[in-house]
Order: sequence, then C-alpha cells, then structure tokens
Amino acid sequence: MVLQQNKLLAPWLALLTIFHTSTFVLPASIIALAWEILNYVSGRSGRLLAAKPTPKNIVITGAASGIGENVAVRYASDAKYAKGSLKLILMDLNAERLAKVAEDCEALGAKVETKSIDVTDADAMNDYLLDVDDRVGGIDLIWANAGVVATMAGKMNAEGRREGTLKEKLDLVIKVNGMGVLNTITPLLDRFKERKRGHLAITASLASFFIFPQVTGYSVSKRMVYRLGRDLSVVLKPYGIDVSVICPGFINTPLVQDATKHLPKNRQPPMQLNVNAAGKTIKRALDERQEVMMFPLPTVIGSYTMNITQDWLANWIWSKANVTWENSG
Repeated sequence: MVLQQNKLLAPWLALLTIFHTSTFVLPASIIALAWEILNYVSGRSGRLLAAKPTPKNIVITGAASGIGENVAVRYASDAKYAKGSLKLILMDLNAERLAKVAEDCEALGAKVETKSIDVTDADAMNDYLLDVDDRVGGIDLIWANAGVVATMAGKMNAEGRREGTLKEKLDLVIKVNGMGVLNTITPLLDRFKERKRGHLAITASLASFFIFPQVTGYSVSKRMVYRLGRDLSVVLKPYGIDVSVICPGFINTPLVQDATKHLPKNRQPPMQLNVNAAGKTIKRALDERQEVMMFPLPTVIGSYTMNITQDWLANWIWSKANVTWENSG
C-alpha cells in the first residue's frame, strides 16, 4: 500500500518524520512546556493578561446562535465593562434570532447593533464594516465566526433532509467558511495597521488538522482559515495587531445538530461539549488574545495523532469507516 503511493519517497519520508520529531519537535515541546509552567508559577501570565487592552467595539459574525450567541452574551455580562461602554455589532443571516440575542445583550447593559447579512457578499461586507468602523470610532475586535456544514446545501426532500450534489455541498461550505472569513477580516486590515492596534479572531476547527472524508469541504475550509490566521499573526504582529484562531472539537450547537440529526447513535460525534463550556473557553482565549486555542484535550490529542499519521495509514483507517459518495461532502 505504501509502495502504491510513492515507491521512492515513502521510506525516506518515514525516516525524515522520525528524525524531525526526535530532533526538533520533542525538544521544542519540552521547552514550551517548561516556559508555560514558569509563566504560571511566576504569575507572568496574569500580568500579561492584565496589560491587554479591553475591546469596546466588537464585531461577531454568526452571532444568532451557538458559540457566537454565547460569547456575545458573555461580553455583555462581563463586569469589566461599565454600563453602556460596550458596543456589540452582531451579524447573521437569521434576523429574527439575531434580534433576540441583541435583546438579551441590551438587557445586560451593552449597546447593540445588528445586521442581517450574507458573509459571502464581499462588497456588502466591505461597505458595512468600513461604515461601522467610521461610526463607532474604530472597531477593536472582529471575530469571523459564521459557518455552515454540508448538510445545509441543496433542496429539502419529503423526509426533511436536504439533497445536494457534492459540488453544491463543497461550494456552500467553502464559500461561507472560507471566503466568508476573508470577507470579514480583510476590510479593516489597513485601518488596523494604520492605528497599530486591533484584534482579529477566526473560528477554525480541530478538523483543520486532518481531512474527514465525510466532511471534506468543512475540513478544507477550516484548514484554509487556520493557515490564514497563523500566517497573518506573523505579518501583523509588528503593527500591534493580535490574531486568534479558535479550534474547537465537537460542540452541541445548532450547526452540529443539523449535521448529525440523521446519523444513527453509533455514529454521533464523540465528546461533544455543551455550548456554555465552549463559550467560556473561547471568551477566555479572546480576552487573553491567545494565538491558538484548541479544545477539548481528548479531541485535540486524537486530531494531532491523525495529523502526524502517514496518509496511507489514515486512508486505510477511513476505508473501514463506510465513507461513500452519498455521505461525503
């Protein structure tokens, strides 16, 4: 099976993996662990957090439900913000649900503006975000959180399921999860650079680290935005701009519920977190301006293990998982 993939390179790549892991990855991981322990014991982590500026004007896409809604409410209830000093700009396609989230946040003392908008509409996103930035005196945090799964593509059949071609599934997921993120974070990059401050956040996924054949479009789109966030963090850091990439595992949100509602019990996603626990973790990561937040730990370990597994072995494992054309996308 290995020889079928590459007769010449496969054994050399295996040796290179062993050499790289033992020579670079393991020592670097030990140093990183020691550094984190030192920061924790010395209290340096707390001092760094206290020194971070508190955002006052925050944009959240996909804010009508799930982790977007949960974190928006957490910002509104945060004691760091005096009554009326926080401005939340909440965006989603679901205007009715968005209005309810806004009502909840306003009841907690936050100022809220809502916008029903399609994140795949580049011109509309650009015009609106530039206008908001002008009106509020500068956005501090933009969180590109809107996302979809392949089961949202196609037309509804008599059984209540959407039927879409593989192309329809891939088009929808990559447009929203990929280009939608670009349309959210790029309009204000030049302004953040000029101001020498700002915070960009992107919701990626643990699916960023390897491809699930069942959700190829989702994994590809999340890998795209994960890589985008990591690269931007390098080029924007000299200008005082922070970039956070959020990589959760399975969270019991409407999105995951929609993707799994027709699956049998033995194929339901493992180790699902409730939205409240996930929202707490994400809010802390954004407050600390962490560059990457991956959780929960068991799913992180599983994802990382699959990521470093050679393709031929990973493909063999997936070949036993009953992945078919009909349930891919």
